[in-house]
Amino acid sequence: MALISSAATSNVNFAPPNIGHLSSQIVPVLKSHELIGFVDGSEPCPSKFIDDNPEDSSHSLNPDYILWNKKDQCVLSWINATLSDKVLASVYDITSARECMDNRVHHSL
Repeated sequence: MALISSAATSNVNFAPPNIGHLSSQIVPVLKSHELIGFVDGSEPCPSKFIDDNPEDSSHSLNPDYILWNKKDQCVLSWINATLSDKVLASVYDITSARECMDNRVHHSL
């Protein structure tokens, strides 16, 4: 719980010129909790479904996907908590941590 509150209560709001500050604050937190893979691509999203019986096309949700999605959404919320209102408005439709970071880096260049 302390991790969530420390990441979510940053007083720094990141507009595009401050992407380096975003990286310098969020990356160490992600690395320390082994979550950096959600923004650098080294922790790819597993398949959403498991083929239980390929003969009848039945599928079940993949437990690995469920866990991955929970972690990714937590990382995304940490990133979003550090963004200014203006920047947050530009990423409102982004649904993954990696996509959000890629978007911020692209728009800061």
